[in-house]
Amino acid sequence: MTRLYPTLGASAFTFAITVGLACSSAQAETTKERILSQKSVTIGIHNRVPWGYRDQAGNVLGLQPSIIRAALAPLGVTDVKFVIGEFNTMIPGLLAGRFDMTAAGVAITPARCKSVIFSEPDLTSGDGLLVAAGNPLKIHGFEDIKNNPDIRLAGARGSANAAHAIQAGVPTSQIQQFQDVESMVSALVAKRVDAVIMSAATIIATMSDPNVKGIEKAKPFVPLKDAEGNDVALVTGIAFRPDDIDLRDLYNEQLRKLKESGELEKIILATGFTEDNLPPNKTADRLCSEPEQPK
Repeated sequence: MTRLYPTLGASAFTFAITVGLACSSAQAETTKERILSQKSVTIGIHNRVPWGYRDQAGNVLGLQPSIIRAALAPLGVTDVKFVIGEFNTMIPGLLAGRFDMTAAGVAITPARCKSVIFSEPDLTSGDGLLVAAGNPLKIHGFEDIKNNPDIRLAGARGSANAAHAIQAGVPTSQIQQFQDVESMVSALVAKRVDAVIMSAATIIATMSDPNVKGIEKAKPFVPLKDAEGNDVALVTGIAFRPDDIDLRDLYNEQLRKLKESGELEKIILATGFTEDNLPPNKTADRLCSEPEQPK
């Protein structure tokens, strides 16, 4: 009697191999390939002005969403979705696959470079000062504060900005540290302090609040310098998962085109930043290897 089982078994084996190869092919699709084929990308934001936020009408605005849209649109990727989370969930959420990249003003630091890979820099966010309207004490930098022992400076507790003031030689006796931005601004409005040190991005967010009155950004501002004479500042970029090198490289190529065309500068200025905030002449690789700045 002829047995049919071997033939059936061979057919089943062939079918299983075919299905397995098809599944492996689908599973092998990279994030870049998926984004380009579906014309869709998902971005993580932390809903903060000026980085990436939803307005009252539900539109997502801000610096990095605008840069990402401008970079990906020429590739046909126009369906840009956004997931909102707390800032400290951006990298964990990215690594967990909740979104494909971040648009949350994540600074490029050696510690973060151990977990994710970054685009080339898109912004420099240095220190700035908020002062009373008209800047009556003529405060334009740390030297002015250091040279006038009556000036009271507010800084966020444990922040890089407050640390920069101390590094610049401002006595700790002149620095009052607060838990959050709101309490620092309230102290300035109430004249309990004479100036507030914070990042350029935080100043933009603060001054965009229509309820904030009687204060202004100190212009010009002379920042702390590093050993090479460069302004001490945090530098931001878009974060990607370590496996998505091809997506990061594609994005970098598009970002380079935005820089060369002047479109990146237009986006930066339209968001409320100045020419001082244009990206530095440093690569992400160099920033990943530099000594860590205070947080």
